[in-house]
Amino acid sequence: MSNYQRLRDQALEDFTPQERVAFERLSERVELGEQLRAARLAARMTQAALAAASGVPQPELSKIENGQVEPSYSRLRKIIRAAGGDVPVVQPGAVAAKPRD
Repeated sequence: MSNYQRLRDQALEDFTPQERVAFERLSERVELGEQLRAARLAARMTQAALAAASGVPQPELSKIENGQVEPSYSRLRKIIRAAGGDVPVVQPGAVAAKPRD
């Protein structure tokens, strides 16, 4: 376990359940932004070039890459495709909902 993970786990112990949920959502947004930035850089694109190719405004791309905004699925798909990637589509029935107790 890395020092970061250990410190993160210790900090989470002091959070309320609501704070934990908010922290996890923020962590997911930051991770997604980092992955999109890496894909953009791997495609050798600037944010301006990706904005032009995807139709997503450059300021919004910046906010997404910095974890400030969570993009909709359609926006995310446009960005990934413009960077040369592909978004897998889940087939109907492939994901089963868990029954409620």
